[in-house]
Amino acid sequence: MSNWYVITGGPSSGKTTTVNLLHERGYATTVEHARHYIDLQRIEGRSVEEVRGR
Repeated sequence: MSNWYVITGGPSSGKTTTVNLLHERGYATTVEHARHYIDLQRIEGRSVEEVRGR
């Protein structure tokens, strides 16, 4: 059985830093999926506004 934890918080509250520190200490982590998707779309030439459907 695996335990899953979700790191949440407001902008600039240290979520990415916390996940990176956990990863460095050997914990299994994953990317922030929404950010990853947006980054991939931007590589394809779409703006954030286009990705969000605005």
